[in-house]
Amino acid sequence: MTNREKFIQEITAILTAKGNDPSEVLSNEALIYWQEFVDGKASVGGLTETGKAILEWLNEDARVNAYFSAKSIGEGLFASSRVISGAARKLVTDGYLEKEGKNPVTYKITTSGRQVLSTVELS
Repeated sequence: MTNREKFIQEITAILTAKGNDPSEVLSNEALIYWQEFVDGKASVGGLTETGKAILEWLNEDARVNAYFSAKSIGEGLFASSRVISGAARKLVTDGYLEKEGKNPVTYKITTSGRQVLSTVELS
């Protein structure tokens, strides 16, 4: 069992303890997000909130064709470089960011990243 599966199992047990219905414990917005999380869809257009923020930050005119480190992106988004690195890893895997170098690793938005971002912004 993965950590995610264990987390879902434990939170579900807490939400349904003593016969409670999760809709009686959570707000409607939280219940929708919880269900999306359980279904593996807790994201916006296939992007996490952090992933979307990274793409938006890198998609600004002056940054489109430049490479930035996780530290630089984090400073721009007021987030830790560790959070940015984790989200960027997924964006690279999905083809939305290009990765270059090793120390430091730098990232650049790809054409696919710009396209998915415009799709998410339209919905």
